[in-house]
Amino acid sequence: MDRNIKEKKCNDFENQKTVMNIEEWHNVVNDKLGISGGTIYSSSGSTGNSKSIIYTDDVMNAAVRRTKEFISLTPLLSNCKIAILWGYGLFPPASFYNRALSEMGNIVYPFGSGRNFPSELKATKLGEIKPKVIIGMPSYILRICNILKEKKLLEKVSEKLEFIITGGEVLTTFYRKTLEEEFGVKVFDHYGMLQAPMIAGECSEGKMHISKEYKSEVLMSDSKISEMGRGILLLSSEKAWFPLELERLNVEDNVILSKDKCSCGYETPTIKIIGRSNLKYKVRGQLVDFDELITRLNVLGFENKYFVEVKDFNNELIFHISNEISKEKFKEEVNKIISFTYFVESHEKIEFLLTNTGKIKRIIIRNN
Repeated sequence: MDRNIKEKKCNDFENQKTVMNIEEWHNVVNDKLGISGGTIYSSSGSTGNSKSIIYTDDVMNAAVRRTKEFISLTPLLSNCKIAILWGYGLFPPASFYNRALSEMGNIVYPFGSGRNFPSELKATKLGEIKPKVIIGMPSYILRICNILKEKKLLEKVSEKLEFIITGGEVLTTFYRKTLEEEFGVKVFDHYGMLQAPMIAGECSEGKMHISKEYKSEVLMSDSKISEMGRGILLLSSEKAWFPLELERLNVEDNVILSKDKCSCGYETPTIKIIGRSNLKYKVRGQLVDFDELITRLNVLGFENKYFVEVKDFNNELIFHISNEISKEKFKEEVNKIISFTYFVESHEKIEFLLTNTGKIKRIIIRNN
């Protein structure tokens, strides 16, 4: 074997050994910081996989600091009325944003999710306060938008609204376009809510900037680690989880990492989120990339009109769809990604399962 090739393979192997996945990082944090105390925060993703991790005061303070960093990339002024729709209890961003925005001199209304404050009443309250900024998960803000339309309050709420901040789930093209059209304002997306809180935020030019407190790299498809390009995002930081040093955390998201200068003037690397790298399941011998499938269906306008059921025990895949949409058109799109036999069941009304943060579970795994 050529010596250069051998050394390259050895270096790639050494690089791989330094990469830590989320589960490993959780174990390290909970083991090291659990002794000194802290608060356990939990969240469940759209696939229903629960995650919990300990936050100390230092970790919380760092997250608040980065929240302020990203808010500075928006046109926000002080003394503004801001409605926060993050779920209070076990979802950290409720605390990050509340503290950061209050300390920046704003008037914060911590409304929480539908579990904390009924959505119907919340819509009425939004009409009363007329916020300048609304912050929350895009799917929930859209739900509130629909309630506002039913109550004929959307125009009233939009009257003084200057922009929306989203996070907690992927901001699809559908979500961004719909929210901006309905409310008539720009959406600023923030990325990173739990395992590595407050990773990146959008600027006025629509670029997603990595926080200055993180070192970012990507794990390429050929196993090389690069400072730019397309691959799985890796994060390192001495400040994010002080006193622990975070080194090359695999956040399980496919991104395009760039170091080109942004015209907004903020000089940190930027990323474009491609999708999750862990939403892959083997069904009937085929590895299905559900992130690609869900993104395709959402962009085509099927958002909130379907969910996927995977039955591991009999190796079946079932799509549950609303009878508002064409079964033939839906299957036409699914067939571009899935080649094996699957089932589509049409329903007059879909009963969605929700996570404990109020998000729709797009993928339901049945083991028995």
